[in-house]
Amino acid sequence: MNDALPLTFQVQALVDSRRFMAGMVLLYELRAHVRENQSGALAEAYAAVEDGLSTEHEGATGYLAAHLFVARIAAFEVFLQEMIALVLRKHPRKIGKAAFPLSEILDAQGPEELVRRAAEQFTNELMYKKPLEYLDSMCQVLSIDRTPLIADWAVFIEAKARRDLGMHSGWVCNAVYRRKISEAGLATAFEVGHSVLPLTNAYLRNVENSLSRLAQNIGDEVFEKHWPEAAAYAKLQRLALDEAAQ
Repeated sequence: MNDALPLTFQVQALVDSRRFMAGMVLLYELRAHVRENQSGALAEAYAAVEDGLSTEHEGATGYLAAHLFVARIAAFEVFLQEMIALVLRKHPRKIGKAAFPLSEILDAQGPEELVRRAAEQFTNELMYKKPLEYLDSMCQVLSIDRTPLIADWAVFIEAKARRDLGMHSGWVCNAVYRRKISEAGLATAFEVGHSVLPLTNAYLRNVENSLSRLAQNIGDEVFEKHWPEAAAYAKLQRLALDEAAQ
């Protein structure tokens, strides 16, 4: 396996963070421009988007913000899955037990393919655990300390649950959302039936800051534990990324 892969995934997660915030800035600048300039092709395109929307999105800005939000949470979940899968492929005994149909074993190209499939199976099952169980299992597999992650993990779990509402419930709070929030040890001001559309700049920035810190902390810990020879290089690459963003 290419030892540069963990670095690639961490850098991509941090790039995703910058793209998300840049996209949100662009979106709100677009709304401000359209409000000040009621005519022209841009204003007409904006109005055309709004004409085809249901009221749940609160206009074109809400619609576009919701899609950016959904994509951002999905990208972070991919980061987690890839990091876990990389460690499991390097240390396959961490998977424990894995069951395969005999046909899959016979068709496999070798033990490496079976390990890859087992790692994928493990990560998929992990995603459906309760919030804190998910964190505990992930940290156990990655051999990292959960303590520095707890506060930002709670933000991620809330955002993930809110994303699920957007995908399956039209951004309307339901009992499932409140249960997930409760299982994470969080409180919520949303009652069943309330809109949870992620629109406020403060909320979106808080979510993004937490996802960025999680990617940085998890990546750094994984490097130190499993790829120590790449840890120093990883920090230099992140510093270069930060300088390029300034």
